[in-house]
Amino acid sequence: MIKPLYSTASPDPRLAGYLSDFPEDLFTPQLFRSVALAQGYARAHALVLLGDLALVDLLGDWCSAHELLQRRGFVAGFYHPLVWVLETAVEAGALAAEGEAGDRRYRLLDVSAPAFGSSQLPALRSTALENDASIGATLDLLDTAAAAHAAVAAGRLRGEDALFGMGQLDLWQRYFNNHNRLYAVNNRVSATAAALRLAESTPNGPLRVLEIGAGTGSGTEALLHALALHGLSDRIGQYIVSEPNAFFRRRAERMLRAAYPNLPLKFQSLDIDKPWTEALPEGSRFDLIFGVNVMHVANDLRFSLDEARDHLADDGWLVAGECLRPFPHQPIYAELMFQILDSYVGVQTDAEIRPNPGFLTPELWTAALAAAGYQRIEIVPDPVPIREIYSWFFVGALCAQGTARTDPGDAVAR
Repeated sequence: MIKPLYSTASPDPRLAGYLSDFPEDLFTPQLFRSVALAQGYARAHALVLLGDLALVDLLGDWCSAHELLQRRGFVAGFYHPLVWVLETAVEAGALAAEGEAGDRRYRLLDVSAPAFGSSQLPALRSTALENDASIGATLDLLDTAAAAHAAVAAGRLRGEDALFGMGQLDLWQRYFNNHNRLYAVNNRVSATAAALRLAESTPNGPLRVLEIGAGTGSGTEALLHALALHGLSDRIGQYIVSEPNAFFRRRAERMLRAAYPNLPLKFQSLDIDKPWTEALPEGSRFDLIFGVNVMHVANDLRFSLDEARDHLADDGWLVAGECLRPFPHQPIYAELMFQILDSYVGVQTDAEIRPNPGFLTPELWTAALAAAGYQRIEIVPDPVPIREIYSWFFVGALCAQGTARTDPGDAVAR
């Protein structure tokens, strides 16, 4: 039996105790309603996709994702999007599932699931926009991605072409924006965590900041605001804003130079999948390496974490904002947008630290940072107790310091 796609229940009041380090206007009832509505909207799309992908008849009997992929003739790269559709439909009560991850089988419980999902989308969109009109870009991207799934599954269309064609760039500009509260929460959590650590642990003197994967600059904007709130703006001696996409980088530069004309901002390309010394001056060390929703798309996560560690100054911090998966294999609404992108799923996996592409659990991130030699590893807000009382808390800032150095050149560089 299909469950209600959206719950109006308020989060457990104990949640507030884990969020006290963050601005009062951030984790509001409005934001939690938006998360629930976005999750419900993605669930409705998953039910519709059971029909769009012609899975309903095949799921009359128990069937695995691999079997469905073969019987429908889908391209091999569609495996992860297919699993997301199936697991989200299980969460919605439209499918039953048995077995462990990697060997799960599914069976349809309600043949009306696609029609029900389609009937729910308009009402969910209306309710979501009434709650917070700023999340319209998120809903639009969910719609665009869902509409492309069938063509991507059949190999007629690449996800990158569907979502990053010239007609979609404005949509991404609206999505990666601090006016979109569903996205801004990642920026603000990460920026607050970074500012607190710089204020507490770095000696007086110029701050050197490297931002990776800055996109259109919304994370930069959030960090600069947080640094100002903590009285650190005057200490910025160097701030490199790096983004490999030239279109996004130019947009970020226009916006940020106009807003912060007196700050020493430098805009350049840096590919986290290549040696960072190719883009940075020799011997570069930073008090803060900052990024939001970047590290989970690193092709080789160990390599990129190593590169970041090697460019941290003594006492320097890596602060990486990430969408967290509270529990293993739990589907997240944002995956509907990203799972058809080769850059999201086509990464190197690792049984110990990255068994799946995309978003990772807190335990996997902690293991990855430890394996890369980081110290003082912390994820804030603490996701482990939070997920026990609120399973849709997807936001976290990975905070860690590199290993201690005795490199004399590093001391000179400061």
